[in-house]
Amino acid sequence: MLGKRIVRNHVKDFSATPPASGARGDRPKLLDGGTNWPAVIAALDRAGYQGWGISEQPGNQAADVETARDLAQRMDKIFAL
Repeated sequence: MLGKRIVRNHVKDFSATPPASGARGDRPKLLDGGTNWPAVIAALDRAGYQGWGISEQPGNQAADVETARDLAQRMDKIFAL
């Protein structure tokens, strides 16, 4: 429905199950939640979206080189779908 009106893509994952820690605002790592990424990417492709995507994950998921690399690799996997 939005088509060419999509100007930004904020990438985040969600889960219908509450986080194990019980902390509010916890979000699963990309690809570990319930998001149907193949459907999301297909919808963006159908809309003709060619812009960028920015991670909207909690800071602790990119707090150091190792976790930032993991996040980048997960985003690469999503965009390769």
